[in-house]
Amino acid sequence: MCILDIFKKKEEIPEEAEKWNKMWDLWTEEQIESPYKELMTYQSEINNGGHSQYFFNTENTDDLQMNLVNVLSILPKELK
Repeated sequence: MCILDIFKKKEEIPEEAEKWNKMWDLWTEEQIESPYKELMTYQSEINNGGHSQYFFNTENTDDLQMNLVNVLSILPKELK
């Protein structure tokens, strides 16, 4: 880092990234609504332990069938 770096303009985070970060903050605080809660839980689980972790945890704590119904309600046709 150079002493002159303090004069550089700081890059702003794009609005889209800000919204995404806010959604993750809400998810972490357990304040995000369904079906986004289920979708983000799925994303978090597969990123941290894979699909087997998601299915194991969902089987032990949630209703997998209901989670699927919720997630499918917001996915575009191509992803269903």
